[in-house]
Amino acid sequence: MSWALILDAGGQAGHGHLMRGFTIAEELQALGREFFFVNTGSVLAQSVLQRGYPLKPTNGLKEASVRIFDLSHLSDRKPWVQHLENAVTVSIDERGLLRDKVDFVVDPTAGEKVHRQLPQCSQTRYLLGPSYALLRQGFGTAPRSTASGLIRQIAVCFGGSDPSGLAQAVIPRLVADAKGKRIDWLVGGDVEPDADLEATLLKHGHQVHWNQDAQPILQQADLAVIGFGNLVMEAACLGLPAILINPSPAHRDLADEFAQSFDVECYLNLGLPDDLTDGRLERALQRLESPNLRRTMSHSGQSVVDGKGVKRVIRAIDKFTGGDS
Repeated sequence: MSWALILDAGGQAGHGHLMRGFTIAEELQALGREFFFVNTGSVLAQSVLQRGYPLKPTNGLKEASVRIFDLSHLSDRKPWVQHLENAVTVSIDERGLLRDKVDFVVDPTAGEKVHRQLPQCSQTRYLLGPSYALLRQGFGTAPRSTASGLIRQIAVCFGGSDPSGLAQAVIPRLVADAKGKRIDWLVGGDVEPDADLEATLLKHGHQVHWNQDAQPILQQADLAVIGFGNLVMEAACLGLPAILINPSPAHRDLADEFAQSFDVECYLNLGLPDDLTDGRLERALQRLESPNLRRTMSHSGQSVVDGKGVKRVIRAIDKFTGGDS
């Protein structure tokens, strides 16, 4: 049996979607499974080839695939969707798409409120919550953070593309409020260059990392400033406390609901960039100078994200299909 990982099904995927695909591929390779990526015309295909993973055109679906991961925005208007009829379909994060055709929906950030709102289709099985976080193997085996002393290093990242421009809104405030601390800005592969912002950081002795592996930088940091999403799972798994800044009220509310659903205290949710007024960010940084608070946040995150999510997803699909254990 082979697994097909659909690359950019709807033409809207970016670096984050691609890395999730690599996470799944890494685990399948470790298990000795047969798999390949399917290129639907994405510009991301070259990255797959650079990794040495097999890449097939869409007609490869009908010939070899029996299990499908949808890694982005699947649309039933695409002509190749017909090839999915005899395959197990797995949608990552796309809860509202192809409800009558999806066998599994994987969404690590979905809390109880989201779960209640989902259509309870007889066919669809939902793998929800942080125990299904799709993290690369290194996160599950990395040394855990031990909060001690004052904050010295802050990692900042707002995803692979940052379409809302959170970096431009937040980093200048952070530079002003985090004096004496080093800031490491992790710039995603699809982020538009901002020479002025980069120059500001470098001028103050901070670092800019373009399209690099986030794990070692997060692992060295004492605090993360991030948006809600997979980065929260990565930070939690590493025991790294975080400040959340959100691109929209919907993201802010999802972050609050997630914390309540899973009783986690691994981040401070500061809302939207416009909420960072009257010294709110500075006060949050001062509060987090407490090693005891950061240690509590660290333990809370690690209690719900253990880095084994991709293994659980594969086991659930194996159980459903009667495949390898």
